[in-house]
Amino acid sequence: MPNILINGLKANAGGGKNILVNYLNSLKDTPTEHFYYILCPDAAEFRHLESESMRIIDVRDMFKLNLLFLGLYFYELPRILLRYKIDLIFNFGDIIIPTSRNQIYFFDWAYAVYDEDYIWKRMGLKDLLMRKTKVCLIKFYIRKVDLVLAQTNVINRRLREKYGIKEVETMPTPISDLEGESNEFHDFRLPKEKMKFLFPAGWAPHKNFELIVQLSQWIYKNKLPYLLVLCVQQQDIEQYLAGIQQETIVNLGKIQGKYMNALYQQCDALLLPSLIESYGLPYIEAMAHNLPIVTSDLDFAHEMCGDLALYFNPFDMESAGEAMLESQSISKNEQLKELRKEKLSNISDWPTTVIKIQDFINHILTKKI
Repeated sequence: MPNILINGLKANAGGGKNILVNYLNSLKDTPTEHFYYILCPDAAEFRHLESESMRIIDVRDMFKLNLLFLGLYFYELPRILLRYKIDLIFNFGDIIIPTSRNQIYFFDWAYAVYDEDYIWKRMGLKDLLMRKTKVCLIKFYIRKVDLVLAQTNVINRRLREKYGIKEVETMPTPISDLEGESNEFHDFRLPKEKMKFLFPAGWAPHKNFELIVQLSQWIYKNKLPYLLVLCVQQQDIEQYLAGIQQETIVNLGKIQGKYMNALYQQCDALLLPSLIESYGLPYIEAMAHNLPIVTSDLDFAHEMCGDLALYFNPFDMESAGEAMLESQSISKNEQLKELRKEKLSNISDWPTTVIKIQDFINHILTKKI
């Protein structure tokens, strides 16, 4: 029985955690000839998934610190590969594990394929050095992996062009079951008289929170019945709060995954001013809830949304404001509702996606025998 290591150690928030949780939940119900050792951000949180073919393992807390990521990848993870006699790695990590063992790299770290100055100039020196180091490691090791899984054709193309690799497959990420047991109702007590624009992102330089500050001032100045709804830990955006008009914005803090569907149901549109995304799961979630999408006029957004979004220049507050104004007029457009359904119907569900990943694993293991 082949031993597979699933490295989800860095999937501790946002879309990365969503993907890991849904993948593991489907994997536990899928017949398999493999044994899976699973690295999670919090072993206790995932322990309930253990079965005859799945075991949750952990690393020492010190190696979970971002500053020690080199120790994690070059010391701790190689030790784990030896200890558990791993035959293949399915890697959700930011970077590639340096090893000669078979490895599938699930790519969801867009910094590695976007070189635009407007992204890198936004970082502090510590973040810049850390991310540039990761990019160098990816560049060095990416030709050694057996397969790279990209979530969109845009990322697939960028990976091939930047790193000169050929073994790349596009595999869109499904959304979780909207009616699943993990979904619970919660009343966020948002004002009904205002049009609520949801920005469901944690803080990061590429999320473009600077524009949110400008939009809060624009809404206040124009006396518009709009509300910006954020989901960010308070300490992460304190530097921005001084410039925000409080009556135009509400920050709900970090939202548990089981309440996200309820939050979408209580909002009127999705606002996503990001500068890079490896996928953009909120786009798919917004389509599933029939919400208008207002987003950046950039390649990743066009691939995900096509004609289903209103686009704006992410560096121009007036452009974003015009798109927000226009979104009100399309909120009940029946034709768009049908197009959203069609878009969603072309994305595989999680059980199908897990089986496809198993096929990749089996092909690589068979090829190596």
